[in-house]
Amino acid sequence: MDRIRLMCVLVLVVPAVSLAAETHEKVQAALDYSIPFNSCKKPRSIVITANIIDSDGDGGVEQSDVDSYTINRLKRKEKRWQNCVTEYKKELLKDLAELRNCAQYGLTQEQANIILEKMADIQAVVMTVDGIKPGDPDESHDHE
Repeated sequence: MDRIRLMCVLVLVVPAVSLAAETHEKVQAALDYSIPFNSCKKPRSIVITANIIDSDGDGGVEQSDVDSYTINRLKRKEKRWQNCVTEYKKELLKDLAELRNCAQYGLTQEQANIILEKMADIQAVVMTVDGIKPGDPDESHDHE
């Protein structure tokens, strides 16, 4: 009789203990991870209308409706934007490594699937030119 009571208590207590088992803090951080907002704002493009004038067949002269100062300023903005996106992607790759390294603390299959999905999202963002997840309406940026 005592054995039956002991078995009943164990059957009731053991699942409760396993449910209450703590998840390692790095695994929990990986499960709670979300891709940070990309604050890099792509500069708007200036439409440059150019006419090629061929004088004597020796070559051409390019004319534009936009002055060189404006064109150079746009190039500087483009360069700053590219540097910003590069830094953003570097941080995402560090996050990717952290997500990958959390597996050493032991994962359930469900946790592994969640983390793999987050890693795939990071990879999709890193593979883009502008650092914005393809098809993500939340990440639409206003052009400067």
